[in-house]
Amino acid sequence: MKNLTSCDLVCEAYSKGELEAERVTCTKLQDFTLASWPCYRDAIPQFFSRLLLPSLSSFKAKCSMGSIMPNPEDSFRSIRHAINVSQSPLTTLEFENGPIAEEDLLSILRTTPTLEFLKLVDVGPHAITDQTLNELTVRPNKDFITPRLSSLHLISEVEFTSRKFVAMVESRQNGLLGVDHLKSVIIGWVTDEDDLNENEASNVDILSALDTYRSEGLEFILMTEKRTAQDSEDETED
Repeated sequence: MKNLTSCDLVCEAYSKGELEAERVTCTKLQDFTLASWPCYRDAIPQFFSRLLLPSLSSFKAKCSMGSIMPNPEDSFRSIRHAINVSQSPLTTLEFENGPIAEEDLLSILRTTPTLEFLKLVDVGPHAITDQTLNELTVRPNKDFITPRLSSLHLISEVEFTSRKFVAMVESRQNGLLGVDHLKSVIIGWVTDEDDLNENEASNVDILSALDTYRSEGLEFILMTEKRTAQDSEDETED
C-alpha cells in the first residue's frame, strides 16, 4: 500500500461487513477513482475513515443512484474528512450521483488552495450556495478560496442566486491578486419540467451574460436538463 500511486476502487452492490479498524496510510497514492453501487449502510464512510492520503492530487467518484444508506450525504462527508485529515494537495475533484451538504464542500474548498478542476453532477441543490459563491468571489482586502481554480462544472439542481454566480466568475476574470482565470465553466440547470418556469428562465438568462467572456478564452456552456423519473423516485424514497 505504501508504494501504490493509483487506485480504481469498485464497491459492489449491497456489499457489507466490518472493516479493519487500523488506519492505512498510502503515502504515494496520487490518483483515486471510486465507482460505487448501492452499498450496505456505512461501507464507504467506514472505508474512508481509515485512509490517509497525503499525496492525493486527483479524486473522482461516481456513486450509484438509489443508495440504501440512511444518510446518503455521509458518502461525500467521509471523503471530505479523509482529504482534510490527510491535507491532500488536491488538484482535481469530481463527484457524481450523491447529495453534498454545503458545509462539506466548503470545508474542502477552504483547505485545498491547490484545487484546479471541480466537477459536480447530480449532487442536490445545496452543494454550491450563495455562501459558497461569496467565498469564491475575489475581492481586495477580503479572504477568498481556491486561487488556482480554472474549471468549474456543475450539472445539478441549483438554488444559488444567478447574479452572485456571474459576479464570482467576473471577479476571477479580472486578474486580481494573482488569481488564475477560469478557463472552463459548464452549468447544467436541472429542472422538473420540460420547459423552464418563469423564475428558472430568468436565472438562466442572467447566467447567459457570461457569454461575453468567450471572446477572452473562457469555455462557457449553459444547458438545461429535465430531471429523470429515477431521480424523482429516489427523492420520494428519501
